[in-house]
Amino acid sequence: EEGPQELELGGLSIDLSRVSFDPRRDATTPFRVGDVQLTASRFAGDLGKTDHLTFAGLSGSLKDSTLRVDSLRMAPRGGDEGFMKDRKYRGSRLQLGVDRLSAEGLDWGSVTRGTDLSVRRIVLDGFELDLLLDQRLPSRPGPKKARPYPQQRIAALRGPLAIDSVIL
Repeated sequence: EEGPQELELGGLSIDLSRVSFDPRRDATTPFRVGDVQLTASRFAGDLGKTDHLTFAGLSGSLKDSTLRVDSLRMAPRGGDEGFMKDRKYRGSRLQLGVDRLSAEGLDWGSVTRGTDLSVRRIVLDGFELDLLLDQRLPSRPGPKKARPYPQQRIAALRGPLAIDSVIL
């Protein structure tokens, strides 16, 4: 059963600078834009049945090929209490946090077309990873279900993923 899917996006702004129009009929690009800048002041949304994603600020520039996300957090809906509620068997809880994610050399064209994700460098300032396995609950009976490895999850993405470097 799917849980409630909620989404909140605040302070969204899209600024276009140096916009021009080419009135010629044979113009291949009738509208030209010097830069597109995207900002948002907050985001909160559900990921699947159990997880919740938030950030406190986002800014990006297509001209500069940059993206910055502040106070990025992914955790179970309802925190640890929400994770443990109605749980009969043990399971792993994952929480991720990044004070600031900065992407440089981001290929915005491919991202907006949904064809691939190509980034020269990602910097994760204040990266936190928190895993919990409550041993007080019994293991699920029956054979263990194989989980995909991280590289299998990446391979399942619908387009290529290229990141030259990640700095923690």
